[in-house]
Amino acid sequence: MFLLLLSIGLALNVAHGEFYRGKEGYRLINSGGSNPECSRSDCSLSRSECAVLCSQENLTCMSFNYKSADGSCVLNQGELYTFDARIEENLSWAYYGPVAKEVSSDEWTLVFKAVSGSGINFIESWSQPGVAHDLELTNQNPDSFSKYGASSSYPFYRSHWLDDWSTAGIKEVKLGLYENGTEVLSMTFDGVGSTRDNWFSKPRLRTHPYTVDLSAFSPVFFSIQGHLFRKFYISMSAVFNNCDNFGWLIVPNIVGNACNFDKESPKPQFLYAKGSEGTAFKNKAYGKAEVLAVFVKFV
Repeated sequence: MFLLLLSIGLALNVAHGEFYRGKEGYRLINSGGSNPECSRSDCSLSRSECAVLCSQENLTCMSFNYKSADGSCVLNQGELYTFDARIEENLSWAYYGPVAKEVSSDEWTLVFKAVSGSGINFIESWSQPGVAHDLELTNQNPDSFSKYGASSSYPFYRSHWLDDWSTAGIKEVKLGLYENGTEVLSMTFDGVGSTRDNWFSKPRLRTHPYTVDLSAFSPVFFSIQGHLFRKFYISMSAVFNNCDNFGWLIVPNIVGNACNFDKESPKPQFLYAKGSEGTAFKNKAYGKAEVLAVFVKFV
């Protein structure tokens, strides 16, 4: 009896204390979750009983969804506060999981996410000091940090690590582009000794999806600041208004009319070369991603 009470007490602490915290109106989906078997005819569980079941499945259960109306209990193998989480906004459910201090994706920590067509100047958002959504992460709508969240209602996510970059001990940086939650472009960079604004450069490039050696190819532009309204810009074209632009990445950040690809709207737009070697952007042989995300690994 003592062990049972101890288990229930632990579960209540997990559900309400510093281990687990509730997020009303959301549930985690497609996480490998399962509905635990129930011995009662109505198969309804109290929230405490659901928490006990999750704590007993400590090798697989990372969180749980609970519906108080009928006692439905779903054990999840994943967590809500991750970049890869697929969530559903549903007022009938509540999510219970670990208190999160940052958004992760495997061994990477998300430091910035922007949504295409949101109408914001996302470079200003990138550089805006003091904006740190991860310091109040449990108050954020999960769409703001999920790779599946491409709503302009949540145009960007910014971590405090952007302000603390120089003291964070960053080892590696990753830029990722996503369409419907699928990664369509990934580049990694040496982050040691970098700053928030110079890590995205040819000398620091480690991996990319193209068959050409970008370092040997010597792009004219390879920087976050790019040229005028083209940001995260990797291009061979030295003349801005020369629309024979061969390159790999262009992010038109604000309204511009120099070339057809600059007119893609609404801004920002994340345009990337889909070919194995690069693309001539004037031919519209490029992909348009919904989400741009930046991650870091620490030493």
